[in-house]
Amino acid sequence: MPPIPEAPQLEEDLSVLLDEQARRLKKKRQRANWVILAFLLTLGGSGGAWYAKSPENRAAVAEILQNLKEGRKDIALVTDPVEMAQQFDESLAEINTRKEAIDQASMAMGIDPTNVAEDGMNAEMKDMMGGEGRTVAERNLMLKQNMGGFADAQLKRAQAKKAAREAKAQPAAAPAPRQETAAAPVRQTVSQPIVLGN
Repeated sequence: MPPIPEAPQLEEDLSVLLDEQARRLKKKRQRANWVILAFLLTLGGSGGAWYAKSPENRAAVAEILQNLKEGRKDIALVTDPVEMAQQFDESLAEINTRKEAIDQASMAMGIDPTNVAEDGMNAEMKDMMGGEGRTVAERNLMLKQNMGGFADAQLKRAQAKKAAREAKAQPAAAPAPRQETAAAPVRQTVSQPIVLGN
């Protein structure tokens, strides 16, 4: 039976092995970090060279940045019903100017647009569908009946919240300046020590 080595010798050998393993792992991590750093520097350098290479590349990057800014505005528009309603109203106003131009052109051709009834070609659409199904105007009317009240309520609620936020964000009115009045004389009172009885 071989002799059993002493416990301190085992601990010393074990600590040497653990130290050696820690050094190897540290070197491995350092090499991996250098490889990652070299990759990132190469990537950044090649991207910078590509950007500086031609005006077309710079224009493409500028367009991407512009699209990102507009995308942020679009997200804000979608999440804010009040802003969406304002945008819709602006679009309707723009369409209305086109309508006026069309009406003027119609009158120039001898057609009075006030006498023309616009029915959305419902009869023609029904005829094309064989009398079955719903036309676009019928679907729009159903949607307005089912969702119109909900949309109006949501818009009013969002407008109230926005007004409350704006009112809260405005600084409070400064208090009116105090008028200085003559100060009343201050009476001083002298307190007597309390003596406890014997």
